[in-house]
Order: sequence, then structure tokens, then C-alpha cells
Amino acid sequence: MSDPADLNDRLLQAVLKAEPASQIMFDVANGDDQTEVQTLSGLIPSLAKWLKDKGNALVDSAAALQDYAALRAYTGPLSIVRILKPGITGFFQHRAGDTTSADNNGTLIVDAQGRRWRRQYEGPVYATWFGVVGGLGIDETGTILTAIESMPEGGQLIIAAQNPGDPIYINRPLPVETSHFTLDFRSPILCGPDEMIRINGGLLEVKRPGMVNDNLALRSASTVDAEGRMVLPLRAGEGAFLQLDDKIVVRGENDRYGKAFTKQVTTVIAINGDDITCADEPDETFLPAYPGSEWPSDWTTGTTISIAAFSALTVDVAPGERPHMVTVASTDVFAVGQLCYISDARTEADMMAPVASNLRSACNMEIARIVAVDPVAKTLTFDRHLERDFPIAWGAGVAVMAPVVNSHIILRAGMSWAAPQPNRRNSALAINYGDRCTIQADLIDGIAGRIGAAVRVGYSYDCHIINARVRDAYRFESAEGYGLTLYYSTLCSIKHSHATGCRHNYLVQTGTLNEIAHNYSGDDFISGIDVHGANSVKTWIHHNTITRSNRHSPGVTNGGGIRNGNTSHIIGDHDTVIEDNWISGYLGALHAALDVSPSSRDTVLRKNTIQDVQIAFRHYKVNTSNPNQHANRVEFSDNLVIRAVEPLDVENYDGNSYWDELILKRNTFRECGPVVVWDLPKLICKGNDVEDMAYVPGQHAFEFRGIGDLRMQGCSADGAARGVIVTNCAKAALVRNWLGETVEGIPITDGGGNGQLILLDNDNDNGLPPTTIIDGGEFEAATTTVIDGGDFDAATGTIYDGGTF
Repeated sequence: MSDPADLNDRLLQAVLKAEPASQIMFDVANGDDQTEVQTLSGLIPSLAKWLKDKGNALVDSAAALQDYAALRAYTGPLSIVRILKPGITGFFQHRAGDTTSADNNGTLIVDAQGRRWRRQYEGPVYATWFGVVGGLGIDETGTILTAIESMPEGGQLIIAAQNPGDPIYINRPLPVETSHFTLDFRSPILCGPDEMIRINGGLLEVKRPGMVNDNLALRSASTVDAEGRMVLPLRAGEGAFLQLDDKIVVRGENDRYGKAFTKQVTTVIAINGDDITCADEPDETFLPAYPGSEWPSDWTTGTTISIAAFSALTVDVAPGERPHMVTVASTDVFAVGQLCYISDARTEADMMAPVASNLRSACNMEIARIVAVDPVAKTLTFDRHLERDFPIAWGAGVAVMAPVVNSHIILRAGMSWAAPQPNRRNSALAINYGDRCTIQADLIDGIAGRIGAAVRVGYSYDCHIINARVRDAYRFESAEGYGLTLYYSTLCSIKHSHATGCRHNYLVQTGTLNEIAHNYSGDDFISGIDVHGANSVKTWIHHNTITRSNRHSPGVTNGGGIRNGNTSHIIGDHDTVIEDNWISGYLGALHAALDVSPSSRDTVLRKNTIQDVQIAFRHYKVNTSNPNQHANRVEFSDNLVIRAVEPLDVENYDGNSYWDELILKRNTFRECGPVVVWDLPKLICKGNDVEDMAYVPGQHAFEFRGIGDLRMQGCSADGAARGVIVTNCAKAALVRNWLGETVEGIPITDGGGNGQLILLDNDNDNGLPPTTIIDGGEFEAATTTVIDGGDFDAATGTIYDGGTF
């Protein structure tokens, strides 16, 4: 038969779980036992009773001990004991073959004779087993770390105070590096200033020939150069192990189990002896030693630097190419199924050049999974198209990730602060270098101390913030007090969440193919949803509700309900789609419901409902102190705008910021002010309706000025004093518009200064020939002729080809 200890273990579990005892005999039987078990098959009822009685006898015979101290002192002969103390109660069984496992004060206890006693359980682990008590002033971080460390194979750790209603106080970083793991908080969390809870993966690392240790280390604290880049002074001789364009992982202080509180991935761009210059600004000042560290005092006490498994590209990924496949110098470190971090060394300042900037954050990367490796051709094939360009002149290459996979943080009873955080680096909850991980948070109330982001997903793939609630922040200085955020991540999302009172309630920076959907945003400080201007690609923002009842940010010159781009991070955010959102209440003159930067290419805003705002849609102002910004086109289509004082605020401010083309199609402006566009190279205005516009003497429903190429077709105006005024446009064609319902009976006004003005079939009735083409003379010279294309739908006597509309 099977090992009696195993059988006893199963019998004990059967009693605890009411498992049919007869099944145990079949489960534990091996091949040699089949005949014996089959012989007993006719006696199953009696056998079942016998096994049940034997299991109950095991329980009854277990030594009853008060706590772990009593178990450690136990010298009796029984193999099963029972701990009685509330919070840690349970059965422990002696495992005779185990002589090496360490006492973890929760699921494994070592007695004075060296015997190992293992807790008998199935399902989740409870932090109270390890000594978590709860209550004010008791920092439970170390105890929770011990519980996590006891679960190397994953599982669910439930963290709850022993007394219902007591908080769990956390005042140190709590890194989770275990895959297939759930950290489940059932009691409120009270945060000290140094709290950070994060899922913490990284990059796959290599050890180069000649390295004594697995990692390099510092001889003195990190510094920055004149341009703000991080400089790492390595120990003597260690600079020789690094190469230009290497991807490295810089780790700060470790916890008691050697897990880093802070990890920063960066690129080596210069080597001067043992001084290494990195592409990015530092996340913090890294130290050669941390005297207060709980990690044992050896060479890993201080900051360590490891070298990532990386291979440089040998062929550029060109702009717009979008390949599945790349060519690398070597495929030796790659395998099918690996997640890869594709990047180059450019920071925001590099991409903004020649404009001077101190923004040294990396801003050109994305993540993809390998589906094929060809060692002969030296190619890697990914599971999707790459969305960015990666030039080899900037050290482009592919690093292998070592993510935490399928791990989760669940916050069920809220989080608040006992004291303010020291800076914005401390995100309350985070996923870094994750794969298919999630965060759910019932309520993060930051008003008493939160300065960093409430929830942050960074450098991750297919990770998600879901069902999260965030309220307020301690302060709102630059880059402080953010709500729910996605940084440097691919195919990640924020969904079904609720955020109010943050600097930006939702934020995406340098993301790829990310999604923000089905959320509520209220009373933001600057923006409800902010795509932050640092080279995000293909962000999809849809089905969100965004409101503001008051204006939080006096003096801030841009922002709004949804902002795509930023006046400081001016690379732009490209191919963003903003659709099916409902926005209301942005009544301040400086903030718009929808705000798009002039550096963001191919932005599409469609099917949104915007109601009771000052400005519905804006190309935000860039003053002369900021560099030129320019993008190809923006489309604003199929939107419903209700009671907007300024439906559009679009012009080329100060001559230094503009789109090549604005497309306005099939929008409805109801009870709004005039639709105004100034100073763009091209405007297509097609199928737009102005409804129930309040009568203001002399005011036009549409005002166009300084447009290089204006094409207006199929639009209507109802309730306005006048229809359209066109001024200083190089070429303007107004064709088949319904403009006859104006109060003052003036459908079209030539404001003067137009080059060529073409009017055709615009429902006018002032007796002029039905079709007339006029040349207004030199650009900006006043024109003197008013023309009429005839009644709407009436046949005209002249066939005119106006070109492609």
C-alpha cells in the first residue's frame, strides 16, 4: 500500500473536508495495490465507515497545543498536532523525510528536535497564520513578506486583521515576484509614507565571462550629467563588462528576501572607464549601501546592476513599416513564447531635438511575444505588427523580459494614508514587468497623503486595472496626484473604474494599443483622461463618462475632459481614437471637453456627446515660448454637442502650432455658439448642422478665417442670425449647403481678403445668377462681389467641376 504518512494525511483531509473515505483508498492505491483494492470493493460500505472512523481517530488523537511556541517545544510521539490559538488554529503533521525546510512561522514549524511540522490545508493561505494582527501602529509589511515568501508556487494569500474593522498598516515596499499569485486584502489598508505594493517582474539577465558575481555594483552614489541623464559610478574594473547600447537593470535597496524595492531599466549610451552614462533620468538616487536594509550584509546590500539578455537590431524598422519580423545580431538568447521589450535609446529630449528639453524619460518602446525564431536568418517573428520605428543608429534592439505572470492584487476594503508620501515615486499599487496581471481596488482615498499614482501599470503586457475606485490626492504639483495610469505598456487597459479628484484621473504615457473604457471620471484637477504627449500609439478611449462640477486648477492653460497631447511632452500621441464618450460640465475658459495637441497625428474623435461646456473641442494653445508643433490631420465626426459656448476653439496660435487638415463631418451643434475655425492649411466641413442657435444680431453660425483650402458641403444653420462668413481664405468652395433659415436672411458673407471663393447651390435667394465663379484677386485683397448659387436643388445653367471634394 501507499506510504502510511500519505494515507494519514489524506484521511485527515477527508475528515476536514467531508470527502468520501472510500475514494481515498482508490486514489492512494498504486499498481501493486489494485488487486487488493478490488478484492475489498465488495466491502466498500464497511470500508468507508472504517476509514472515516480511523480519520476521526486521527483528529481525536492529535495533540492539542496552544500556539507555535508550544509546538516548537513539543517532544511527544504523535505525528499530528492541533494548534488552538485563534488566528493560527489548524492541524500540523510531522513530515519525517524533511530535514531542511526553514521555519516560516505560518505553514511550517521546526521543533526543538529539528522535526518539520507542516500545516495541513487546501485553498488560500491566511496572513494571520504568520502573525498578522492588524491595528494602528503595527507595521505588517515584514509579516506579509514572510507569508508571500512561503508561497513560491503561487496561490492566494488573504490578508485580514484578526479583529474585524481594524486596518492593516503598511509602511514599507511590498514587492510580489511570484507568478500565478493573488494578494487579497480583506481589511482596510492604512498606508505609511513609504508604502508601495507592487507586482515586480523584470528582464532576463545574463552573466558575462569574467564577472565574479552575477551583478555589478556601485562605488559611490549615482549622479546626473549636465543633461539630466543618470551616471552610475561602478566599482573598479566593472565598466569593462558593459557595452554601448546594453540594456541594464538597476536595483536599489532589497527587502529581507533580496527583492528590490526599486528597479529601473535603462540603456548604456556612454562608458568612461567605470563611469556609465545612461539614456534616462534616474528614478531615484541609487546608493552603494543601504545601512538600514534587512537583507543580509554582503555584496548585495547596496544597489546592483545586472545585464539584460539583449540583441541589437541590424536592420532599421522604418517609420510606417509595421513589420512582424525583425533582424538581430544574434538569436542565441531568444525562444518561442518569450515576451520581448523592443526599444531604442531615445528619450523625449532626443525626439524633440533641436528643441532644448530636460525631459529624459524613455519614450520609444513596445512589447511583443515571439512566435518564431530563425537562427540562420537571425530573425525574430512576433505575434503582432510593431507600431513604431526603431533606428539602429539609436541603439535599437530586443531584450527578453522575465515578467511576473498571471498575478493579481485585490483591494476589497479600501486604502487611506496615515501620513503624506515623500514624493511621487511611491505608487500605492503597481504592476511592473507583468504579463496578464490585474489590479482591482475598492477605494483608494488619497486626500491624507497620496502624492504618487493610485494605481500604476508599467512596462507590462496584457495587464489591466479593473473595478478600481480612486478618490482625491494630497497635492497636485507637476506629475503628482495621478489616479489610474498606464506607462510604457502594450495591450493594457483601465476598465469599469471610478476616479475623482486627481491631477489626471486617468493617464496613458508612451503606451501601445492600450484601452480606457467604461469608466467614470469626475472633478479632475487638470484632465479626466490624459494621453500625455510622450509618443503613445493607438490608444482607444471609449464609452467613458467624464464630468466636472467645478474648476480645480486656476492658471493651468490646457486640459479638459479628454486630452490627447501635452504642452510639455510635445512629441504627441498618434492614431488615438476617442469615441462614444459622454462629457459634461467643463465650464472654465481654459479647459475643453476634448483637447488635442497640434503634434498628435491622425487623431479621430467621433460619436461623442458633449453637453454644457465652455469649449467642446480645442486645438490647444501653444504660446511662443513653446516649440513648434505640427501634425497631419484630426477628424471630428458624428459628435453631438449641446450647449457649448464655443463648439470649436481651433486656430494656429502664434503661427507655431497647427494641423495640416481638420475634418469636420456630420456633427450636430445644438444650442451652441458659432462654429469657428481659423488659420489652418485645410478644412473639410461636411454635413454639419447648427440647430437652435440663440439669435445674436450679426452673428454667423460658421466663421472661417485664414483657411488655405476650405471645402464646405451639406451643412445647415437654424436659428442663427446669419449663415457663414468666410475671410482671408486662399480658396473656399461652399457647395449645396442649407443656409436659408437664418434670422437676418444672410446665408453667406464674404468677409474680404479671399483668394478664390466658389459658391454653388447654397439655398440663397438674392437674384444673382444661379452659378457664378469669381476670383477675388490677390490673396488678402478685399473682394466686392456677393454671389448666389441658386435655390437649393434647383437646376443650374452651368456645369462646374469643383475638383475632388
